[in-house]
Amino acid sequence: MAVSMLMPVAIAAGFVHAAVTSEWIESETWVYGLLLLVPFEFVRTLVYSILGDTFRSYESPLQGVRSFLLSMLILLVMGLIFGVYVMGFRDFFAAATDLAILRIISVPAAILVADGIIALYFFRGNPRIQAVRIQAAADDLVDWLQLALFPTPFVVALICAALYWLRSSSAYIDGAAQPDVDEETVRSAALLYAAYYFAGKAILLAHVHSARFNGSGRRLLGARWIQWLTTKPENRKENALKEAASQKQRWSVLQSEQENYSGVLNER
Repeated sequence: MAVSMLMPVAIAAGFVHAAVTSEWIESETWVYGLLLLVPFEFVRTLVYSILGDTFRSYESPLQGVRSFLLSMLILLVMGLIFGVYVMGFRDFFAAATDLAILRIISVPAAILVADGIIALYFFRGNPRIQAVRIQAAADDLVDWLQLALFPTPFVVALICAALYWLRSSSAYIDGAAQPDVDEETVRSAALLYAAYYFAGKAILLAHVHSARFNGSGRRLLGARWIQWLTTKPENRKENALKEAASQKQRWSVLQSEQENYSGVLNER
């Protein structure tokens, strides 16, 4: 649990530190960086789901690594085809040969692949249980990313706007000074929101290693009211049935594998 939380907690702490740093050169770079987080996090969640599928068919460390690398190769080819389709061959080739863009993309991609290889090659536990945990976390991360993009930012913006209006209105606060909303304030708020996202991500990753998950197979964002927010109205009933079946399947795997493991220990 601690290891799974380590990276997102460290990233969240970094965002908090950046948000409270007063000496900051005015620039739009932080805006582009936060916008890039969205596709990077989407790809990270997709890779995490692929890692769960790899553990489901896990036979040995080398077999798992080969299967994972093959999936990454397929994902890369699909990404290249999609990029050419959206941008056109000439623009895509120009972007793909730009050193600055390659530097931005290559480092996170290398970390993703290395993280998956290490997780598979040095794994010595029960692959079926690990597959259930990773897939549940991947489903939660998809919902968390969706909630972070909509509707949470709009709710936060409405609350901030209401607080700003109350603070600036002499009808509610006598003698209140008009607050200044400059680039520094917006930057700090955006970075703190990114920290909030990664802190939530840490909780989701930790939950699948908890006793509550082991006893129920219920993922943290699998509640019906949360799924109501993340699912289209016409798909809510079908999604609820699918989530209930997935939870039952996760619980069945967790219970059966734990009982088998306990039986082996008793025999020894």
